[in-house]
Amino acid sequence: MNTTTSPLPFFTVIIATYNAEATVVKSLESVLTQTERPQIILVDGLSKDRTMALAQPFEAQGVELICERDEGVYDAWNKGIVKATGEWVIFLGADDYYDSPTCLATLRAKLTAAETRSDVAYGRVKVIDADGTIVAEENRPWEEVRAQLPVNMPFTHVGTAHRRTMFAHRKFNPAFRIAGDYHFLYPSLIKQSPLFIPDYVIHMGAGGLSTNPRTRRRLIREIKAVQSDYSINIPLRHKVWLDAKYAYYSVRERLESKK
Repeated sequence: MNTTTSPLPFFTVIIATYNAEATVVKSLESVLTQTERPQIILVDGLSKDRTMALAQPFEAQGVELICERDEGVYDAWNKGIVKATGEWVIFLGADDYYDSPTCLATLRAKLTAAETRSDVAYGRVKVIDADGTIVAEENRPWEEVRAQLPVNMPFTHVGTAHRRTMFAHRKFNPAFRIAGDYHFLYPSLIKQSPLFIPDYVIHMGAGGLSTNPRTRRRLIREIKAVQSDYSINIPLRHKVWLDAKYAYYSVRERLESKK
């Protein structure tokens, strides 16, 4: 009797959700309709809405579901990483989706054809509001943004592909709630340039933690923690700017709390 084994997927896509009933179906469908079919893992932090009820039917299409309490998005990603089998691992938010059904096929082709080995690859990100209108476009070639690395994350992380081997000895630090991607990637990006793929495009919902004015103070505090952990020397003008922004958002939070 002849037996065959299914090849491992080239990609694993991990989607973290919490109370995401409004967007989870669109996000899952955008991954399931990719011509390059990935392993799909959805990690839910015990949503109180209909997120899991909406996600459950997708199990029949091969989506792997994890539903348990977590300590935030980076903890959820770590849970997904444990089950990942793809050569490359990609993280999406519940309100993120692919620009077209060929995004992953394009990404695979570019990764395979790349002349230099990179452990990280990222594409362009279109920020979409609730009406589906593009309100911003983010991410530029590495040569144009690499100087930002000591100061903050040089590119929007959504949809970024990571070689799974990067997670063999360390994962995301769940103590971070916003800048955990910056903390994880900094040691790699300082040593090796990532690959920028302009025709690999992700749509990202507007209003995430990193852009929400109510969480800006925490973001700045976490950026400072990354700089401290890796003993990053930043220009004085950037240090002054961060301190000033932190003070501004501290005052703003106090004023808003009194309303």
